Amino acid sequence: AAERLPEYLAPARVVRAARLPAPGEVPAELSEEDAATAAPAAGGDADGRLLGIFREVLGGRAVGADDNFFKSGGHSLLAVRLLNRIRSEFGQDLTLRDVFRNPTAATLSRLLAGAVAGAIEPEDAGPVAVPALRRRTRAGARRG
Repeated sequence: AAERLPEYLAPARVVRAARLPAPGEVPAELSEEDAATAAPAAGGDADGRLLGIFREVLGGRAVGADDNFFKSGGHSLLAVRLLNRIRSEFGQDLTLRDVFRNPTAATLSRLLAGAVAGAIEPEDAGPVAVPALRRRTRAGARRG
């Protein structure tokens, strides 16, 4: 599967469960294993709050500060939910690109700390190209 899927979509591990879990339910086999191997929470209070948000969005799954959000069961829709929770908890707007580039609670926490401190400079995207259809529409409006 890893040959055809991007790394963030390939499962990190496969666990055989006695039955299919209900939506939102974590199989007992998985939750015991995760609880045994979960890393401790990240350093500060904000780090711990962010890690709690990761766990909440991932359905209560035990994840550590250095566990990859996508390898822990996250996907783009859950990433949007993660961003909404971060916005409500910290008052900061991050982007999906931020989550894909910083998929662990530890790295996202550092990014968030930079955003809170104002250390993140906006990207200079350069001039924005106006689509050809819009140029034609504007030209037609001037003639008309």
